[in-house]
Amino acid sequence: MNPQPLELDEFAIHAFAYFASECGETGHTMCEPHGACEMALDNAIERSKFDTAARQFDLAHVGIPSFSEPPAHTWPTAALFRIVTQTLLDEPAWSKSAHRRVVWLTSALARLGERGIPADAIVRTHFGSRIRRQMVIEIVGAYIAVKRGRAGVRQIPRTLQEWFPLVPEDVDLDELLARCLAGPISDAIGDWIENGAIAHVIAWKRNAERVEVDPEDRVVRGGVDATRWLVDRFTRTALDDWARSSLDWELAYLSEPEATAGAVGVAATLIRERPVSEAMVVRAIARRTREPSLSDEVFGGMRPVEVLDNVIALTLRDERSAALELARKAVEFSPSRLEFEQALAFLLTPENPAEAERRLLSMRGRRGAAEGLLTACLAICKIRRGLDKDAAAELRRLSDEPGEHRFWLWTADSLAEPEPVLQETSLPEWAASVIALLER
Repeated sequence: MNPQPLELDEFAIHAFAYFASECGETGHTMCEPHGACEMALDNAIERSKFDTAARQFDLAHVGIPSFSEPPAHTWPTAALFRIVTQTLLDEPAWSKSAHRRVVWLTSALARLGERGIPADAIVRTHFGSRIRRQMVIEIVGAYIAVKRGRAGVRQIPRTLQEWFPLVPEDVDLDELLARCLAGPISDAIGDWIENGAIAHVIAWKRNAERVEVDPEDRVVRGGVDATRWLVDRFTRTALDDWARSSLDWELAYLSEPEATAGAVGVAATLIRERPVSEAMVVRAIARRTREPSLSDEVFGGMRPVEVLDNVIALTLRDERSAALELARKAVEFSPSRLEFEQALAFLLTPENPAEAERRLLSMRGRRGAAEGLLTACLAICKIRRGLDKDAAAELRRLSDEPGEHRFWLWTADSLAEPEPVLQETSLPEWAASVIALLER
């Protein structure tokens, strides 16, 4: 059996401690220079502590310093990026808080620009393809809703209506989304993102003013992969969700911090805000090598993590029907991927809990299934069917289990609503809040 890196660290600490003790008793005659054995022990302990802290670090726990004032220069980089992702991707451009959205988003981008990460690099280069796909999904979803009589044109935000002329009319509605994700409308939106004024892109304004953006402003100093690395490390906790090139950049930084930070064009202190250990990167690369499907395209140019990103974003934007359609397509293209099946079942719980329950039960015991999350989703099905006592029995077991992993679930107080509200939470915390609600 090959020892794991953490086991090797623990062994090294014990070995260094034993040697330092023996060496100390001889007046440090066995080490050179004097006291080197104790320095080696201290370094091993510090490395182990750093690895533990890095593995426990969760971007979701980085607090937003203020909800009353726009982002300031004192904010942590992770908090600034959270504002960017929430306002740029999760909040509709046509919401009632559209003005606040623009103010907070532009403020966060400006603060990141001051740290060496240009707004164009973030919006156009890193998030550009995701914005493009999200817009196609929203526009096509609204177009289909009108064509099938589920909504009138006046019910559709004007921001989306402006793009309807680009939707092809000679395509079967069931195939429209997949066709548009890689068709002329996708190309048109991509060009609009690349060349439109950033204020207009943020607002999804179709008739955007075209601007000239210098190539060096579209990336950080280290180029496209370095840009992706910086955004990955401050927006994605799990290294499995990073691009492979980001893992390579992380290794380069861990080897030569100052030189790598200089090559990227940011301060080393900025990178140090988020700890990542060498052992974490090596494990992530090993998993990527063993499971290349982690970065395979599903459809429409989207990798698995990008499909789920869009499902979450659409649901947060009260577009559950569009999220449901995307999840169905993902299952259709990749029926063996458990995370797509679970997303589909979860999104079905409000309108069809019996069907959702059938799908969830079929996942029990399958390799890679998150059993705790399945239990939570099955409890939701029972609550939606009026079986509160059965749900409470499941949830009590769940609330007693340790677990710091966070998942997206319906909030406790919205479980009975026609359109429940999504939140990110840990399973024990969520289960306890649902039990408290059921026992009132």
